[in-house]
Order: sequence, then structure tokens, then C-alpha cells
Amino acid sequence: LALIRPGASDSGMKKVFLDRHHGLEPDRFPHPRLEKILKETHGVFIYQEQVLLCAREIAGFNLPSADLLRRAMTKERRGDRYRQLCDRFLDGAADNDVPRKKAIEIFKLLSLFAGYGFCKAHAATYGYLAYQSAYLKAHYPERFMTAVINNDGGYYPASVYFAEARRIGVAITPPDINLSEALETLRDNRLYVGLNRIRNLSGDTIRQIVSQRPYASFDNFLDEVRLSIGELENLVKVGAFDAIDQPRPRLLWRIRLMKQKSLRKSPASKNDSDIFSGQLMAPTARYLPDLPDVTPLERFLYERKILGFSASCHPLEVFPAYNRRPFSSLITAEQMTKEQPTTAWLVDVKRIKTREKKQAMVFLTFEDLHDSFEVVLFPEAYKKQSEIIRHHRYLRIEGDLSIDGGTVAIIARHLSPAPTGLPEKPYL
Repeated sequence: LALIRPGASDSGMKKVFLDRHHGLEPDRFPHPRLEKILKETHGVFIYQEQVLLCAREIAGFNLPSADLLRRAMTKERRGDRYRQLCDRFLDGAADNDVPRKKAIEIFKLLSLFAGYGFCKAHAATYGYLAYQSAYLKAHYPERFMTAVINNDGGYYPASVYFAEARRIGVAITPPDINLSEALETLRDNRLYVGLNRIRNLSGDTIRQIVSQRPYASFDNFLDEVRLSIGELENLVKVGAFDAIDQPRPRLLWRIRLMKQKSLRKSPASKNDSDIFSGQLMAPTARYLPDLPDVTPLERFLYERKILGFSASCHPLEVFPAYNRRPFSSLITAEQMTKEQPTTAWLVDVKRIKTREKKQAMVFLTFEDLHDSFEVVLFPEAYKKQSEIIRHHRYLRIEGDLSIDGGTVAIIARHLSPAPTGLPEKPYL
């Protein structure tokens, strides 16, 4: 955890640490006096505590003064106070027979690191939590992923965590009018999507739904719960009534008949939240056409629009043209070729600017049915591909595989919409 912080990464110490840790190069120390302090980290600065101990060992600082130096390196990096501490460090090093050139070198090394380093105690605490989390994820995946999703935190959008839950074997069920709670719920080792994920469903409506259970049918639900047409349509579209009543298209047809009947009764009302303000009986089902159920694509599009993600399945499972080649197969081969690009679903875009020229570039997170992975678009490639990223999610990726210190990514040369194999949606 301390190693991936910018202090260690940006100063180049991460790569040095990894090479030495794996025996690719011998341990070296900036000065013999620092061997005891830096031995556990192969001669490189990883923890903030090492900055304090270095200032004490090299320049004779006491620990409070060393912490002042660390703070100045972290926040100030200029001004009289910073220069005074720098001079004091160099003078103290001279008193300890450390050559001035070497003392300046060590001071610059500390300055590069100290601003964005992790203290060891902090890293150890987070490491302990990470270990606990890994254990729970491995041994209690259903409970763990339910808790993670309900926490509604993390770097990625919720869709990524639902996809991860599905990948490790957790069964995901779309909202169910009788079984889903406001938040995600685990029942019989199935994760039921929470009602609060449904777009435009109010808190009052959710409270009514939960308190009036169980419902035997769609008509029974209408007798017990007062809600708007928009809320009712969204409940039907995500499959909340699938377990107790007719296919979704027939229920949506009935809702439209209700809406027409209500508007004939009260033509002045244009607010669909008023439609159920009076007593309303559902039209009889015997006059409804025998409509087929929604297709997998329709189900996916409904869920993506209303829930923000696909609850019934991963999007890639909807596309007949998806070749199901996992990203891990590229890592095994350790190469990508023009004849063997990969296709995947884009889930996250992180834009940054390069340090020197301040040009925009992006880190993209993709998913296949087996894993998630990173794709990097450097400035020139990003200029050419930005519109594709903006308008498409299922993409064909051509590039070069990069494996560096355990970090695996694709350096993309070209992105293009991938064919879905669906006549109604050739690209998505």
C-alpha cells in the first residue's frame, strides 16, 4: 500500500524496490549510516517514518525537528522556513562527516518522496483491513459483495462491483416486488438488487412497497400502493413483477390503458404523479393482445437505463458476436497482434494530463466475462479516439501488451466499435 503511493511511484523508487525485492539487482543504500533504517525496504524510502529517522541519522535532528522537516517538504517546498531547514540539514550532515554532495543528494531524495509518502502505521492499518477484506471475499463472497455494494463507495461505479460479484459466482437478481428491500439484500445466497437503484422511484413509494407486502398479483399491488405511472413503468421494465404476473410487455400495455382511462377522466391533469390520486381499476386482461416477453437485448437496455447497469446478465452475454476470449489469454501469450485484437465492455474513464506538456490522456477500465483490465490511450491516440469512447461502450481494442512489475495493461493504438451481431443494435 505504501509502495503504490505517488511518493514511492513518482520518485522511481517503486520500480527499484520491485527489482531488488525480486533479486534482479542488489540492495544499495544512499549512505552506510542509512543501512539499518532502509534495510527492510531494500535501500529505498517507502515510509514517512524513514524520512524522520534519516534526518536524525544523517543530520542529527531530533524527532520533533525531523517532523517539521517532513511537513515543510510536504506542504511548503519553498520560502524561508524551508531554506532554513535545508541549511540545517546540510550543516548537521557535515557535522556527521557526510560529504556535502552526498547530503544534497539525500535531501533531494527525501524531498521527492516526502510530499506523497505513506506513514508505515497508516499503511499497516490499511493493509490489515485489506487482508480482512480479501479473506471475507474469498470465503464469504455473497455477504462481502452485498456489503461492498451497499456501502456505495469505491473508485468504480456500482456496475463494476455487480460485475465483479457475478464473476466470483454471486447470483444477481433484478429487483423483485416481494423480495427486494431498499438496499441490496442477500436471500438464499442470491443478491437482490435494491429498490433504491430504480430510477425515479421515491423513498415514500419504496416504504409503501415494503410495508404492504406480500403481493399476489399486479392488480393486488395496485390496490395497496399509490404511485405514479412513471414509477410503475420503471418497476415493470426492470422485472419487479416477473415472479407474480404476466410478461412485461403485457403489463406495460395495461399501464398505457390505465393512463388513457385516467386522462379521459381528468384531462386537465398533465402530471403523471396525479394519475393514481383517485380510485383506479386496472383494465381487464382479456382484451389484451398475447404479447411475447422482452428479448435479452430489451431487458439489458431497460436495466441499463433504469438501474444504471445490467442486473440480469453481463452486457457481453447479450452479443452473439462476442468471441469470449478472456484478457488473461493475452497475458499468457504475452503479446497482442493485429490479427488477434480483443473486445470488451468499457466501464470507466479516467482522464489526466501529462506532466511536461499538459496534454490530455486517459486510462480506461474494461471488463470481459472473466476479468477487468486497463487500457492506456496516450495523447495522440486519445485525440483520434475520444469520440468513440464518448459514444460507444462495446469496443474492439488493438494495441501492445505492457507487463511491468506485475502491472498489466494494453497500450492502445486503435479503438473501434465492436460488432454486436444484433441486427437491431449493430454497435453499442
